[in-house]
Amino acid sequence: MSRKLFGEIASSLPKKLKNFGSDTATGLHPQMIEAMVRANCGSDHSAHGSDSVTADAVEAVKKIVGFDDSKKSHVSLLGSTTAANKALFDLFTGDHPKSPHASRGKVLVCGRSHTLRFEIQPSAISSGSDGKITPDQLESALRGSTPLAGIWLDNPTNDTVYRPEEVALLARIASSRDVPVGMDMERLGSHLVRDGRLKYADYFNAGVVAASLGFGKSGGPLSSACVITGFKPYSDLSAATKELERIKLFHGSGLHTHGFIGAAGWKEWSELWKESFRTSNSYADSIFSELKTFEFGGKALEFCNDPPTTNMIFASLPKEFVAMMSKEYGLSVDSRGFTRIIAHNLYSEEDVGQFIADLRLTKELYDKSYAPQTAVGAAKVEEKLSVKDGRL
Repeated sequence: MSRKLFGEIASSLPKKLKNFGSDTATGLHPQMIEAMVRANCGSDHSAHGSDSVTADAVEAVKKIVGFDDSKKSHVSLLGSTTAANKALFDLFTGDHPKSPHASRGKVLVCGRSHTLRFEIQPSAISSGSDGKITPDQLESALRGSTPLAGIWLDNPTNDTVYRPEEVALLARIASSRDVPVGMDMERLGSHLVRDGRLKYADYFNAGVVAASLGFGKSGGPLSSACVITGFKPYSDLSAATKELERIKLFHGSGLHTHGFIGAAGWKEWSELWKESFRTSNSYADSIFSELKTFEFGGKALEFCNDPPTTNMIFASLPKEFVAMMSKEYGLSVDSRGFTRIIAHNLYSEEDVGQFIADLRLTKELYDKSYAPQTAVGAAKVEEKLSVKDGRL
């Protein structure tokens, strides 16, 4: 009933922009919408996380992570991955008004996430040339004058991700100073599916003791999860859990009023996430194969990772070329000169096929219309892209 209803609504609305430049522009998977409708119409309506929907979600998170019954862990759901990150930062530092003790220090954030840098405003940003912190950099930070309450590994956004063996080395260095290691796992799923052997649990086994896990960028549940195991300075997992719940209540970032709706969908997603990423990875491979044939000025494109390790591609496309594609597909050039192209699992093969066809057309028009020596501006080139329905 709900699928039919939402299908009728969707078919009556104008088509939305197929944004291939951002992973925050996707919608919800239809089964997530159905799950929320079922939760909203159910009778188990606790507003504080003790309902059956939330209980199912917690078990689904553990299933996705790959924890067995012997692994002691705690899962809390929050409204977004940013909220989950902030709650775990506070759990490391104890730096919030309801904390029973003084701040333990700062969190060293290792990566290039704009979310962590500008929304959460962490104490430090440090990374190597590939966006990952090196063991030497970590050793230097731990010897510094600023007390560190935690190390936070943010999987870089230039299509490189930490491997468990890299995490294990960093965790050994941090644990020698009793400094816990956490990780933002938001963009890790696509890589795990590509690899086919790795599991989220491998990162916990390597030394991660706290992680944020969300799939909102992939059409998954609206909520994100904090997943923790026991770690110092907390005496045990129960003590860390109590502190995390206190932090959630203070910030109002947990799922309280109608929380069962935000918790809905995890059970379904535990069966969907791998196939969803297989789809998006396949789309990315098709786009990547096309871009590999492109040359500009006699030179092939450069890529951050060749082949891609996630559903994201980072290509050194000319800014004038990107300008031609920006209005229709939301593409832009970053500060390093690379353009991020993201394949969404919710798009269809036809959507991806049209995007690839428009890449080809834009390349033809670029080659005919833009010559560096004549300094033809991107605005003038864009005028040549007029077609009947306003598309490329």
